Amino acid sequence: MENTFSTCRRAFRCKNQHEAFVTLNYVLQSVTDISSWLKKIGTIQEAVFNHEIDFEKTSPDSLLYSGQLILKVIYASVHLQEFPAMDKNKLDWSHLADAWIQRRCKKESETLLPLQILQYGPKNLSQEEILDPSAFIKAFYQKQSLMKWIKRWNQFREMAFYQDSTFDGDEGEYLEDFTYLKKLLEASYLIFVRYSSF
Repeated sequence: MENTFSTCRRAFRCKNQHEAFVTLNYVLQSVTDISSWLKKIGTIQEAVFNHEIDFEKTSPDSLLYSGQLILKVIYASVHLQEFPAMDKNKLDWSHLADAWIQRRCKKESETLLPLQILQYGPKNLSQEEILDPSAFIKAFYQKQSLMKWIKRWNQFREMAFYQDSTFDGDEGEYLEDFTYLKKLLEASYLIFVRYSSF
C-alpha cells in the first residue's frame, strides 16, 4: 500500500473537475455509500480521541485504507467550489441522494419517507450549506489551505495509532476540524449527486 502519510502524493491529486468527479464516483459509489464514509471518519475520530483502540474490532489496515480514500476526497473537493446554490423550493430527493440510495430506500418502503433522510441524507451541514454546498467548500478552504488540510488529515491518521494523549488542550480545535471534514464529505457528495454525469 502506498505510504500517503507524506503529503501531496501525485497519485491523489486531481487536475480538474472531471478528475474530481471520477474520484468521487469511485470513493462514494464503488467503494461504499455516504453514510458508511461518515462512520469511517467517526471511527478515525474515535481512534484519535480514544487512545485504547481495539484493533481486533478496528483493524489498522481499515484505518489506513479509509484514511487514504478520504484523502482523495479532500484533494477532489478543491475543484468543487463554483457550483450554484439550489432554490429550497426546488429541492427534492434527487438533489440529496444518489440513485442507488433512492432505490434502496424505495425497497425499504413504498415511498421515500422523510425520516429516511436522517439515515442517508446530510447530518452535519446546515440548511444553507445543503442548498449551497460550494459555499461551504469555499469556507473550508478559507479556514485552511488544501496543503494544510492534507497535513491535518495525515496528522489525524497518524494520531489514530498513538497510545498516549497528544491533545495538550487542543481537543476543541480537533473536534471542530473533524466536523469540518465530515461537512466536506457531505458537501462533496451533494455536488457529485447534483452535477456529475455518472
